Amino acid sequence: MSAEPQSCRMHIRCNIWNNCSSVLHFDSLDEVLDSVIDDALLFSESGSGTVVDVLDIIRSGRSDVLRENETVLPACQRIADSDKYHHLFMDVSVSDHIIQRIAAHDHDKVVPDLMAHTGLATDEADMLFKFILNGSFAVNRSLSWEKNERWYRFQQILGRFINAGIEG
Repeated sequence: MSAEPQSCRMHIRCNIWNNCSSVLHFDSLDEVLDSVIDDALLFSESGSGTVVDVLDIIRSGRSDVLRENETVLPACQRIADSDKYHHLFMDVSVSDHIIQRIAAHDHDKVVPDLMAHTGLATDEADMLFKFILNGSFAVNRSLSWEKNERWYRFQQILGRFINAGIEG
């Protein structure tokens, strides 16, 4: 006889700004993680950038714009900059989950944008989006998401690499 998995209801008590307490209910750790990632994605909504914006900036040779206006950066790069989310984005054990959540959030914005800028079909733009998101996430995590000279240089290298592939 196999034991059925037991559902464990989690209760997390949170202090809200006015010091009232609220209890959030989650059925799994994935739901907790989804909630945190969704909160991070809402946090990042102040920016408007997508990977296509970054590629256009790099193609134009105006990469200094990335330093001066980080709102053009894609969501994951703006989120990881926050002390609140930085450690989460550095955790390899949840990277795939974060990437999937970002992909679900940004897919309908980025894929049509890629299609318009590249002439790719939907399935091709979708695969390019997955490639860019997964690859960029891995490179950025290996650079500790620190926006220093090395990080900016690699953004230019990645952008030129992706642009060459699109134009090739």
